[in-house]
Amino acid sequence: MSGEPFSHRGPLRPRRRGARHALLVAAAGGLALAGCANPTTVAPALRGVPAPSIAVALTNVGCTTSNVCVALGAGATGVTPTSEGEYLTARGAWRPLVLPPSAAITLSAIGCSARSCLIGGAQSGRDLLWKFNEVSDTVTPTAAPSGATGVSALSCAGTCALLDTTASGDVRLSVSNDGGASWAVPTTVPWARGDAVTALACSSQLVCVVGATTVKHQLALEVTFDGGQSWRARAVPSSWSALHSLTCGAQHCVAVATTVDGSMFVRTNSLFRVYDASVLSEPTTAVACTAAQRCLAVGAHGSGPWLATITGGGSVAARLRYVPSPLVDVACGASQCAAIAVTTLLADTPT
Repeated sequence: MSGEPFSHRGPLRPRRRGARHALLVAAAGGLALAGCANPTTVAPALRGVPAPSIAVALTNVGCTTSNVCVALGAGATGVTPTSEGEYLTARGAWRPLVLPPSAAITLSAIGCSARSCLIGGAQSGRDLLWKFNEVSDTVTPTAAPSGATGVSALSCAGTCALLDTTASGDVRLSVSNDGGASWAVPTTVPWARGDAVTALACSSQLVCVVGATTVKHQLALEVTFDGGQSWRARAVPSSWSALHSLTCGAQHCVAVATTVDGSMFVRTNSLFRVYDASVLSEPTTAVACTAAQRCLAVGAHGSGPWLATITGGGSVAARLRYVPSPLVDVACGASQCAAIAVTTLLADTPT
């Protein structure tokens, strides 16, 4: 499976909501698409690279718009907590990344801008926030909002913003106007209390989209136009349980939705007032798009990995070698993408 292409179960089947068909025409942060890829796309052949540490599972990957990507994970070896990081150069070579000394941490979110990425998680019952600088190839601790137990989502494509949760269960939205060096006073997101936040994208300090899975295992999707002072709910099918890989530029967004039947590639040009949702052929954990309108989806095919280019009429599965397990995340810069399995690194570099 990891070394052979396969036939998906028919073409993507569009499902539409709203009065008109919404076609995505742009997205900021190097993640734009317009109809995604050409239907004649040739299946790429990609070779996995083993991560230096097989004891720590990779969980998150992000890419700057200048095509430098960073992959990270955190875990424990025996009784010693540890973390793992690698970065992908703009020329497609993976290099080890030195992470800050840390203990008992989790890494749960990453958000990238033009030349840097913020990495969020939790440590000792409080927010953890690191910053990757692609110029110096370094990761350093940076200021995080106080009073919460961990970061659940990050966005830096338009403006940097994060969602975290307090010990009492309140979900908070914090926004930064200086790339994460400092944060405005957090705003409580009352409708998300008790929910599991899965998606955040902010195109400005005022406009953000948030997705969360409710206690009834259904997706709640809401938009703010005033920095979290008020929220507008978006109608989504009751069969949708979660939204992941959400990226937005202006009103244009892409994401992957988890449903009772599988996964769907979702796109909108109206901040989900109207949207398109197309069935993906395999269980999908993440999607990402380049500035050249090329979108990748990753996940599992049976017990093995799956990576496909989304096209106007379906998806084209890549031929994967040396990838022993399902892929868990993918990210794209302007033209280069990176994907990860728990112990494997992949680079999709333009030729």
